[in-house]
Amino acid sequence: MITTILLSIICITPLQTKVQNITVQIGEVTCGNSDYSDELALQVWEKDILHDDMLGEMYFNVSYPPQNISIFATQDEFLTLSPYLILQHSCPGTCVRSRLNIPSDYVGGIFKTSRVDLNSTFDETKPC
Repeated sequence: MITTILLSIICITPLQTKVQNITVQIGEVTCGNSDYSDELALQVWEKDILHDDMLGEMYFNVSYPPQNISIFATQDEFLTLSPYLILQHSCPGTCVRSRLNIPSDYVGGIFKTSRVDLNSTFDETKPC
């Protein structure tokens, strides 16, 4: 009986997922009122019940400053994606990982912001 149920779940599961996407566009990244010109890691994540999934990442440095960023990510999911950004940076001096939740209304579309100030309030901030 248990084997039959597990086999049914395994066979049906791939048929019930759907490919979903999110595009994130950021015009510029600043540290307060100044352009941010240090190393930056930008990651798009998706919150899951068991463990979160990283959908994409980009890296920036002094010779390649974070401006006019566009990152596209896809994921097969049962439910609507719950995307968020992780920005690893050192504004205003020590390394931190800042989390910015993206409303699920943007799934299948574009989350666009002209500016991200790394010195502002995020949904969560942790030391690196």
